[in-house]
Amino acid sequence: GTTTLPEKDWEIFKNLLQPIKIPKKVDFLKAGEDCKHIYFVSDGLLYSYITGKKGKTHVLHLASEGYWISDLESFLIREPSLCNIATVET
Repeated sequence: GTTTLPEKDWEIFKNLLQPIKIPKKVDFLKAGEDCKHIYFVSDGLLYSYITGKKGKTHVLHLASEGYWISDLESFLIREPSLCNIATVET
């Protein structure tokens, strides 16, 4: 189910958000970098992926409008990401 934040908490959370616009087909998190953000998709489509040993792309997660995407493990423990996150369209 969904949870509703009290208005006071929503205002605090909303003030932490920083809108950014990312061009189409851009890897904005690359494997080996620390993930420093959790992204909310307000427009477009984002995906996380890894590249296999033979160079094949393996999609891990798709995030369309209204969804969140990140490498939470990298974000939470401040270790380099194992995946990439890219835009499909914006």
